[in-house]
Amino acid sequence: MATPRDADDWEAVETLEDFGTFLKLLANACEASAPVPTSAYLEAFSVWLDESYLMPGAVFTEFRPEPSWREFARMLAVSRSYE
Repeated sequence: MATPRDADDWEAVETLEDFGTFLKLLANACEASAPVPTSAYLEAFSVWLDESYLMPGAVFTEFRPEPSWREFARMLAVSRSYE
């Protein structure tokens, strides 16, 4: 079982403890790259979720992943690019 090494290592998240480690790494990476208010990051996450899963014709409209800590970590990691 691996532990996440950095904010791009969402695939290593398997447990709640891994997710907690990942969140700390993600927070540090966001702060280091460009301090963005939490509200802006959450807005970016919301936009990514809409465009990827919820809007008609979205890329993953037919694919609804099983909820897991890894999937949630992936969503958070990917939404960084929407900031």
